[in-house]
Amino acid sequence: MVDPRGIHRLDLDRIRLLLYISEVKPSNGIITGSSTRDAIRKKTAGIVKRERKCVRDSSWLNYPCLTFFVKCVAAYAVCLQCARATLYDQKFSLKIRMKKLFEEFRRQEKQSSFDSRLYRVEKCIGRGTFSTVYEIRHLIENRKFALKEVLIADIEDEKARMDCLNEVDLLKSIEHPHVIRFIRCEYAHDKEPLKIVLELAEAGDLNHFILSHVQNMSLVLESKIWKFTLQLCMGLDYLHSKGIIHNDLKPANIFLTSNEVIKIGDFGMAEMRSGTAKEQPMSVLGTPYYMSPERLLQRPYSSNCDVWSLGCVMYELAALQSPFYVNKLDINLLIKRVVRCDYPPIPSDIFSKELNNTVDKCLNTNEDERPNAKQILDIAQRMRKFYLKNVLCENSSIQGK
Repeated sequence: MVDPRGIHRLDLDRIRLLLYISEVKPSNGIITGSSTRDAIRKKTAGIVKRERKCVRDSSWLNYPCLTFFVKCVAAYAVCLQCARATLYDQKFSLKIRMKKLFEEFRRQEKQSSFDSRLYRVEKCIGRGTFSTVYEIRHLIENRKFALKEVLIADIEDEKARMDCLNEVDLLKSIEHPHVIRFIRCEYAHDKEPLKIVLELAEAGDLNHFILSHVQNMSLVLESKIWKFTLQLCMGLDYLHSKGIIHNDLKPANIFLTSNEVIKIGDFGMAEMRSGTAKEQPMSVLGTPYYMSPERLLQRPYSSNCDVWSLGCVMYELAALQSPFYVNKLDINLLIKRVVRCDYPPIPSDIFSKELNNTVDKCLNTNEDERPNAKQILDIAQRMRKFYLKNVLCENSSIQGK
């Protein structure tokens, strides 16, 4: 048995170097896999036996990526076995330790800067007036991310410049399964673009999803509409609980993973509120088709303006068109239609009364009578359970036959 007081830190840089040399091909920088796992264990064990050290109390903050972190946690477990650690060490909960280290790593990762040498640009996936979004690959982790480059120097409006920088601070404070995750950023000076590395949603945005149904002349199943609404409400409820108003919720800013998990993104027009009181807008920014009447008329508004936008998204998923669509974006006609709440009803012979009623509640011109995101979330949960139950009943009846 080894005395716990005699166990010190193992040199993490040494483990890191061993893992890197053993598993990465210098020619292309691609990780080869688990074929050299035994060699790594032997080399790590050799250091432990020779120096009688353990990594029980070490920090992983110097590691550049999650791959190294995970490998070092694995190396930690190997070290405990090789060093014949005491019963106290063996009983130490590795699961809890990993969870704490993972949270610590994520916190440190958000504070780190973008190193372009670690990434390779795969393709351009989107363009805006002052920004371009690329799909990039981390050369060591072999994972894909989204890189948003904003040309700060080209933005003449000082407030718009500040909004871009504020977006980064806002993203750093957000951590939710249904919100695009911030990874890291780099901004040296005005002449250089602001580079923001974000989580990549592989399946694109909800706008492309709707367009694909239009092109195929097929409707979105109501069960899927409630599935997306449920996830959207989870994300919105989280944002509103932190005092964040998105201000530009629309299909193009709602992203999908390959597993059809909803991710709310693009916080360029978002704002932080300290309370629930309405505030007078300084300017009208956003996409008119999805803007609430109070915002279009430049009146004081609250987080319920996002609920109006949510209603527009739900409607578009069902009807495959914006509820207040007008040709050539006639803004005066659009405002009239929004103020009157003049939109074609969702076909009642195809979609449920509950869906129609929920959309009508969201598209209430009186902001105070509009439900909040939590109330819509409760409705979506109930409807989602209803459809899942029906699917289970259908499957059981088919198996019975």
